[in-house]
Amino acid sequence: RTLRRSARPLILVVNKIDVPGHAARVGEFHRFGIAAVHAVSAEHGTGAFEALEAAVAALPPPAEAETEPEPTDALRIAIVGRPNVGKSSLVNRLIGSERVVVSDEPGTTRDATDTLVEREGERFVLVDTAGIRRPGRRSEAVERGSALMAVRSLERADVALILVDAAEGFTDADARVAALARERGRAAAVLANKWDLVEKRSPADRTRLREEIANGLRFMADTPVLV
Repeated sequence: RTLRRSARPLILVVNKIDVPGHAARVGEFHRFGIAAVHAVSAEHGTGAFEALEAAVAALPPPAEAETEPEPTDALRIAIVGRPNVGKSSLVNRLIGSERVVVSDEPGTTRDATDTLVEREGERFVLVDTAGIRRPGRRSEAVERGSALMAVRSLERADVALILVDAAEGFTDADARVAALARERGRAAAVLANKWDLVEKRSPADRTRLREEIANGLRFMADTPVLV
């Protein structure tokens, strides 16, 4: 009833019509008062493309884009790293609001998110990217696509901020992300995030961690490391 009052085009898709004997059950759903009813089997694909074509046909004509063009004078900064090192939290901190979703669950960020920030007359585009794993560790097609989008965002950026989790130490995955930035000729800085946790450790541990990061980045020793 709520949807019918919305004046939106409606299509009802009845799933799990997996065998011909289930077809009669579709009739029960006409009581919803929606004219376009499609029987599909998501598991087998039956009827799915027909339902999709009907949905596309019901779309309104495209409107003229009214989005503001991206400023050409803004410095593009891609924030990259392996999953769950705090990229989205850093973006939110820099812009001063909860612009992007933060979660302890790795893989929360799927798409690159651009945010325009102005500071003292300078303009920056912060690009929050999905975490980049080694190809063999990407278990889903969506994750592989997200990693590809992150690399493309890196290619379009002027500067890369490579975020690592200082509490966990420098890993081969961190080195891989740094190598991607170097291979694409991006100016870069490494940010050792969660250093507040490291500060609770002994001076020897902190020194060891700094040496570990420096050793992992020996192929780009000119890159500054900030904590």
